[in-house]
Amino acid sequence: MKKQYAATALALLILTLTACGGGGGAAAPAMGRYVEEQRALPEGIRQVLALRTDAAGTLDMLCYMTSREQPERWVELAVFHSDDAGNTWEPDETDLDSMVEAQGDVQVEAACWDDQGRLYLFAYDYGATEENGKTEGCFFRMDEGGALGRLPFQAPEDSNGAMVRSFRAADNGDLLVDCWWSLFHVDGETGEVRNAITPKSGSVEGYAVQGNQAVWCREDRLVFYDMEQGEESGEVWSATAVSSSNDNSTWSRLAEFAPDGTICYADTTGIYRARQGNSMLEQVVDGSLTSLSTPSFLIQNFAVLEDSFLILSWTEEGWELHTYVYDPEVPTLPGKELRIWSMEEDMLLRQAIGVFQREHTDVYISYEIGCAGEEGFNWEDALKSLSTQLLAGKGPDVLDLTGLPWESYAEKGVLLDLSGDLAELSADGELLENIAGACVLADGTCPALPAQFDVPLLHGSSAAIAASRDLRGLADWLESNRKSFNHPLAMEKLYWLLSFFSIPEQEAIQSGDWTVLTEFLSQMKRIWDMEKSSPIEDGQDGKPEFNFGALNWSVDGCGMDMGLLCTFGGLYPAWQTSKDKGDGETDTLFGGGLFSPRTMLGSMPGAVCPIWPEPSSARPSPRRYRVRGSAVVSR
Repeated sequence: MKKQYAATALALLILTLTACGGGGGAAAPAMGRYVEEQRALPEGIRQVLALRTDAAGTLDMLCYMTSREQPERWVELAVFHSDDAGNTWEPDETDLDSMVEAQGDVQVEAACWDDQGRLYLFAYDYGATEENGKTEGCFFRMDEGGALGRLPFQAPEDSNGAMVRSFRAADNGDLLVDCWWSLFHVDGETGEVRNAITPKSGSVEGYAVQGNQAVWCREDRLVFYDMEQGEESGEVWSATAVSSSNDNSTWSRLAEFAPDGTICYADTTGIYRARQGNSMLEQVVDGSLTSLSTPSFLIQNFAVLEDSFLILSWTEEGWELHTYVYDPEVPTLPGKELRIWSMEEDMLLRQAIGVFQREHTDVYISYEIGCAGEEGFNWEDALKSLSTQLLAGKGPDVLDLTGLPWESYAEKGVLLDLSGDLAELSADGELLENIAGACVLADGTCPALPAQFDVPLLHGSSAAIAASRDLRGLADWLESNRKSFNHPLAMEKLYWLLSFFSIPEQEAIQSGDWTVLTEFLSQMKRIWDMEKSSPIEDGQDGKPEFNFGALNWSVDGCGMDMGLLCTFGGLYPAWQTSKDKGDGETDTLFGGGLFSPRTMLGSMPGAVCPIWPEPSSARPSPRRYRVRGSAVVSR
């Protein structure tokens, strides 16, 4: 339910700012900083292959668009130009798609322009295969007359077989080619690899070419490289180390030259500027005040204009273009501060912070993480540190209550009552009322909000769901029908059942009720004994997700699909297989209307009562809750 509740977390931040937002001092603030704005892109973009700006400030963009003739089946290449920094776009009259089609059975995967305006393409030639059956990779270049010609050599590949991800072209015709784990300097006439640059760890990060000068990011520095001499020509130490990307299709950092030769790079921490021969490195855009720090904001292309920066990103909403323009009327540092505290870093909060920061330029959000990875620093230390802040009346404005005793905090008056504001948000349809209502206490107050949650679901035949009203009923049905499937359950680790199935009996088991615990373990053993081989994997990081297990169920690969519903889209495979097979139902675990919060949020007043939660170095067990009213998911 991550996407649904990102808005909820954002709403809570706004409510907190209204209730608690502090102001700055009486002194006049310093003024002027780069402000982020979103620009419109041409309608129908499916994938952007290249973005660049020329010396005059004109922007060029090459992308795949939805086909005009068969929009449901095909895409086509198109070039767009912008003379106003991305405010408006005009299509190029060149029919590039037909020109590429005339080259044979090729598919363009990457592109770039050099400083002279020549367009280069990298493509897979499916009409030409090597002796080992591997598809050939090739380059094309458009000449001054507009003709597209093939360069007389194949694309290089990394030692592990990885081929081209992106590339840049120098004025002398040489190419700097990114093959994921290596960066190759390739002779533009012969295809000879003149140099190979391999990062010490991870994949290739940001790099750029201007004229015959190149630069790339190497862990802790920017390295300059002469494309004519084929050797390094200088370096500048960077302000932040390159972090590993979560997605190998993206970069942690992108570099680009400014029109005046200055080198700039962008990453999650901001946009920086440096000049060869000068050891000074300047941060010109603070990433924490923009979308750059948002986890779903994956930087794909970066352009530097004379007076602004452009970043093309892939987000949950699709392709987005953001511009960063200096505004002398905006305070350099926001006058209001909103403090958020989490025991561990939460990606949903990171997402909400990024959105909030973009919409509220007058607010600065500081995000403190209790267990920030310091060696020997555990939950007990983090709780003591938090309690010290609370005793001093300096607690955060928003507290991530995940794993914390929020009911105890509420009893001591530490948490604000959100019931009034949440009732208004529920009435507007921004909240799922039965989820938010699960945290309403007996006195009608609501001190906490599950801003992100999972729902444990079962999917199987109608007979299986009808029989599985409890753990014994599920085991009985699986045992009686063992010959009809290869595996009892579609999930990654059967031992994860310990926390998954104990939801209804959790309190009894934790209190030491041996009758309940013995019954639970007996039924668990019955299910385990039915597993003849390795369980079907359907999840990540040991957490079973309710996603594609229904596909295994539809071909008798498993007796039942079980897992956590993390997004509403996860329901589709189960419902589609039931429709195709003419049988099957989806229901919450044992029909109990249960959910498991992943992010619990609360808000604090400016001055709070002291609390001393019982410290523990062990990570607490996740809490589960019942919805108020109807079940979360019903069929």
